[in-house]
Amino acid sequence: MKILAFVAGGVCFGVGVMVDGRSQALSPTSLLAAPPSTFWWLALSGLFLATLGYLLQRFSRLFYLYEFDHAHND
Repeated sequence: MKILAFVAGGVCFGVGVMVDGRSQALSPTSLLAAPPSTFWWLALSGLFLATLGYLLQRFSRLFYLYEFDHAHND
């Protein structure tokens, strides 16, 4: 699940950069043009998914089982 969130975040960010690049290339005043709203949605969803993957990774560490050598002594 966390790997899927990291990959989806990277894909969203990459698609957002491509959308921004295409809009800047097609715009006649590319220096003053703001990125399209699609870029911002994809960039924010990429950031959200990357944060979700990081939090899932931290959450999974709560359930790590520590076993000691003396636990198997009968």
